[in-house]
Amino acid sequence: MIKILIMDDSRPKTEAIKRYLTDDCLIPSDKIDTAITINEGRKLLTKYDYDLLLLDLVMPLNDDSEPDAEESPKFIDEIYTSTYIHIPIHIIGFSQFDDLLETSKSKFEDKLWHLLKFDLSKNDWKTKLQNKIQHLIRTKEYFSKSLGEKYRFDYGVICALDKEFSLMQSAFMNIDWKKFKIEGHPFIFYSAEISTMNGSRLKIVSCCVNEMGMQATAVVSALMFSLFELKCLFMTGICAGIEGKVNMGDIIIAERIFDYGSGKLKSNENGEAFLEPSYNPLDVEYELLGTIHHFLTEEDIDTKIYNQLRKAFLHKSDKIPQIVIAPTACGSYVVANSKFANSLKVGERKLAGVEMEGYGLYKTGYIEKKQCLMVKSVCDFANEAKGDDYQNMCAFSSASFVYFFLKYNY
Repeated sequence: MIKILIMDDSRPKTEAIKRYLTDDCLIPSDKIDTAITINEGRKLLTKYDYDLLLLDLVMPLNDDSEPDAEESPKFIDEIYTSTYIHIPIHIIGFSQFDDLLETSKSKFEDKLWHLLKFDLSKNDWKTKLQNKIQHLIRTKEYFSKSLGEKYRFDYGVICALDKEFSLMQSAFMNIDWKKFKIEGHPFIFYSAEISTMNGSRLKIVSCCVNEMGMQATAVVSALMFSLFELKCLFMTGICAGIEGKVNMGDIIIAERIFDYGSGKLKSNENGEAFLEPSYNPLDVEYELLGTIHHFLTEEDIDTKIYNQLRKAFLHKSDKIPQIVIAPTACGSYVVANSKFANSLKVGERKLAGVEMEGYGLYKTGYIEKKQCLMVKSVCDFANEAKGDDYQNMCAFSSASFVYFFLKYNY
């Protein structure tokens, strides 16, 4: 809906216009502001964006001034020259005096604005005003729809770090990623389209968080849902695995995630600090999890992923990575201690992975009531031998799973 500012020092006239706008043009009253002086109108125009300004041609400068035919023309020029004033989409000048309308004609016509003779005893001004308002409403709806279509995507993919992000884009085979930015946001986004095996075309948007940790991931996840109306948001990348539960290179789909740093810090009888955990695990959305189970039984995805790893020269062995649906733990620090990693199984006996972002992703999905899925591959065992030999393979394989899931399932 459009927003309107009425600038007129005559309260009866202002009320008549406002009543007509609400009753006949169906403009909500909270979308209409009024000002009785030039200074008051200036303040509103520096604070808010208006689609339409209705400006009386004879206005006082401030509360203790008399109406002056010179003030409105000067203010019109100021609207265009001031860097503080938000220029309305359209301006209509009005007056009951023919000579003022004639004097102001060239100034308004030069800017493709309109003049309107206002007479409370007649109704012809109403029709002209309504026509202009209907045009503004239709125009705004059209541009809003066009802008909405431009930034409406089906699915999103995020990664914590640039290496993961670059390999994710490579894993989406034969996809042309196009970079774009949205004014007012610091992140760089990439768009792409996937042709699915079912004949659909999916619009995909991706973004690199450029920072490890669940807090940064939660912020970017919320932004992605807000901007793009996503059906589901995926996160791919690398994680640590629990030795004995998974093997190096295996792909973990997080069916639930808990924050292992959540709880109460207490002291034992020796005065040593320990954490009394209070885990609040977050589950993947039930329907999405069911879709994944069905997908894994229908398609030979692990072999497809392995073949892509070989083509990209990223495979580390002849062993096909296994796809494991299991719980994961999330925390704010990198773990390279086997004793600590194994201690996390106390909170979840089926624990398979440890990483740093997933809880933020799932928390956003829980709050937004949206589907989220974290898919990460095991590049180490969170122990003293922690290394980076498997990182490239794992960043690629986790993204490859998401690519095939989208391509074969939708």
